Amino acid sequence: MSKKINLRIRHLNLIGILGILAFLILLPHFFSGYVVSFLIIVLMYIIIAESWNIFGGFTGYFSLGHGAFFGVGAYVLALALVKGGWPYFYGILLAAVGALLVALLIGLILLTKRMSTSYFALITLGLNEILRTIVTNNEFLGEAYGITLPPLPGLSTPYYILLSVAVGVVAATYILDKSTTGWVLKAISQDEEVADTIGINTARYKLGIFVFSAIPIGIAGAVMASFWSYVNPDMAFYLILCFEMPIIAILGGMGTVFGPVIAAIFVSGLKEVLSTTMPYFHLILFGALVTAVIVISPKGLSEVVKKVFPRTLGAR
Repeated sequence: MSKKINLRIRHLNLIGILGILAFLILLPHFFSGYVVSFLIIVLMYIIIAESWNIFGGFTGYFSLGHGAFFGVGAYVLALALVKGGWPYFYGILLAAVGALLVALLIGLILLTKRMSTSYFALITLGLNEILRTIVTNNEFLGEAYGITLPPLPGLSTPYYILLSVAVGVVAATYILDKSTTGWVLKAISQDEEVADTIGINTARYKLGIFVFSAIPIGIAGAVMASFWSYVNPDMAFYLILCFEMPIIAILGGMGTVFGPVIAAIFVSGLKEVLSTTMPYFHLILFGALVTAVIVISPKGLSEVVKKVFPRTLGAR
C-alpha cells in the first residue's frame, strides 16, 4: 500500500511539474510585457542561485566570485554581436564557452590544491573586482562607458532561453543529488582530508563541478545583457550579485534541489514589491526580512516547504 501511495504521489508531482512548465511556456502569449520582464529577472536569479548551489552547496566551498562568470558572459556576447557581427545564438554559445574557459583557468589555479574555504571566498571575491577593473580600463571593451547592444525584437527570446537554462540547471542538480558524483561532492564538504585519504580525487571533482557551474551563469549574463541592450563594468561585474548568489542558496537551503528555486522566487518577488512600495527603504527592509527568515528557519525555505508538504517536492 505504501509503495502505491508513493508511486501515486510521484505521478502527481510529475503532472504538476509538467503543468507548470506548460503554463510557463504559454505565458508570454497571454501576459503583459511587465509580467514577462519580471519573470525574466526571476529566471535569472533561479539560474545563478542554483548554479552557485551546484558548486558551493555540494562542496562546501563558499565562492564569492561566481558573479565574474555573469560578467564574462555579458561581455563575450557584446563583443560577438557588436565587434564580430555574430548571430545572436552563436553569441550565446560563445558566452558559455567564455565562462567555461575562465572558470577552468581559475579552477586550475585555486582548486588543484587544498585551500581553506575562507581563503577561497576572499580570493574569488577579488577575482570579480580584478575583472571589473580590467574591463573598466580597456578601451576595446568600452572602458567605463560600456557597449550598447542591438535591441531584441521582443521579450520572448530571452525569456525562453532563460526558461530552458533554468529547467536544465534544476534537472542537473536533481540528477547530481541522486548520483555517485553528488555523494562524492558531499563527502568533500564534510571532510575533504578524509575524502582524499579514501582515494577520492577531490581536485578533479571540485574542478569539474566548478567549471560546470560557471556555464549557466555565463549564459544568464549574456541573455541579460541582450535584455538590457547595454553592458558596462558595473552592471556586468556587479559586486552585490556575488553576494546574492550564496545568500539566495542559503536562504533556500544549501545542497538542496528546489531550495534555491523557492528562494529565488521569494527574493525576486520581495525585491519587486519593496522597491515599488518603499523605494527609499526597501534594501534595509529586504535585509531585515531575509535575516528573519534565516533565523526562523536555519535550514532554509525548503525546510519550511518540506514541513508543509512533506511528501511533495519540498522534500528535496
